[in-house]
Amino acid sequence: MMGCFCASAQSKEKFFDYNLNSPYNTIVTHLGFLKAGNYHPEIAAETFSQEHRTQQEAAALAIQLQRLLQENGVNIDLSQVPQDVHYIDQQAKYHRYQLTEVFPKIYLVKVNNKWIYSEETARWVAAQAHKKVYPLGIQRLQQWLPDSFNETLLGLYVWQYALLPCLIFLSILVYRTTIFLSPRWLYRASKSCNPTHVRGVKRCTSFLMAVLVLMLVLPVMQLPAAMAQYAIRVLQGVLTLTMTVVCYQWINLLIPGAPQKIPQDTRQLDVQLTLLARPFMKVLIILVGLLVTLKAFSFDISSTLAGISIGGLGFALASQDTIKNFFGTLAICVDRPFSIGDTITTGNIEGIVEEIGLRATRIRTYHQSVIYVPNAKLIDTHVDNHGLKSYQHYCDVHIAIPHDTEPTLTATFVERISEVSVHRAYIQEDKHAVYLEGIENEMLKILLRAHFVVSHQYGELRCRHEVFSDITKLAAELGIRLIALTP
Repeated sequence: MMGCFCASAQSKEKFFDYNLNSPYNTIVTHLGFLKAGNYHPEIAAETFSQEHRTQQEAAALAIQLQRLLQENGVNIDLSQVPQDVHYIDQQAKYHRYQLTEVFPKIYLVKVNNKWIYSEETARWVAAQAHKKVYPLGIQRLQQWLPDSFNETLLGLYVWQYALLPCLIFLSILVYRTTIFLSPRWLYRASKSCNPTHVRGVKRCTSFLMAVLVLMLVLPVMQLPAAMAQYAIRVLQGVLTLTMTVVCYQWINLLIPGAPQKIPQDTRQLDVQLTLLARPFMKVLIILVGLLVTLKAFSFDISSTLAGISIGGLGFALASQDTIKNFFGTLAICVDRPFSIGDTITTGNIEGIVEEIGLRATRIRTYHQSVIYVPNAKLIDTHVDNHGLKSYQHYCDVHIAIPHDTEPTLTATFVERISEVSVHRAYIQEDKHAVYLEGIENEMLKILLRAHFVVSHQYGELRCRHEVFSDITKLAAELGIRLIALTP
């Protein structure tokens, strides 16, 4: 439908033609007559029904809708808008055209051979758009500004250029304030955590708050649709990337790494899972963060995901050993054949478990060297866990004395050995025995058998040392000569 509008400007009449016979022409009429240099809201008002509202009210709706699209960076691609006067929405099955997927309630309908915005669109714009289009009282601010601030320069108003450094200063102020007002518990955490991680959390979180504030106040600028769309897309990408870095830094702070010294209470599944969760969560956060950031920059991640799935199959075939080690880690955590701090023997390797990683287990030997054993091999071989023993068996020890030692002195020596050793707190009384075993090669052989209640091999070595010292002192006290046994 063709229309003609008559307007008066400085006592001169101007006539403007407009067309509402197709969705394309209606949108061109709406947005084209609200551009700088061709600003005629009274013509743009024709795209709204004026049956139940005045022309001024319809013009206000047109302006509000246009600014709402600018605020959210919605740039209408006119090449995609149908020019068919009889266009029918395939889903709705009537003459209807949805302007953008961002706002489903903004759509055109055909009424009396005219394509105009629906009444639902008018009600939604009136209810929602005003508080979003004029945030922080920007409409009142514009009324108080001099006329020179409403002049355009390179496509933007002068007041927009003046407002830009204010927004940047506000973001910097939010960043500094957030660092200054960091929670007290974060300062307390710096005493027990790596100070570098604490500083990283503070700075990244403060930068995230600054970006959020900048996104909230960006609509105040009322940028053109194309520029606003680009700015919002960039800020969304920066926001998602910053959130990824923040989550990564919080993982460093909340999930501790392997301790330098293994405490006594670390033989728990929770501690092992905590140590494994740190690298796993980091990898997961990086992957998800990169995908979300690409999506925020309007990249098509569906093809990326498809490529990842195909590449993942090839990667899985090429990294079978790594996958085996990962499932070996899960098996170790579930079955718990050993824990951090246990002394184990596997093959010809013996030492203390220091860390159970995603790929390998770190074992520190008694020579203070470190051996990394793949977890897939640990679950496929025999593991002797000395840490699970309730006591350590002290192998049968033969003590030899001269065969001509007086019988009473020999009996006293055997009895005193039993008394001295049984009073040790780490020796089980019911698993302790000292007997005269026999005579061999002009020697009297005495058998000492004991079980020590210790938690690791170093404790067993200490117990042996103390028992041997007692026997040596007792022999010297009784005047008995000890004879070394040849193997």
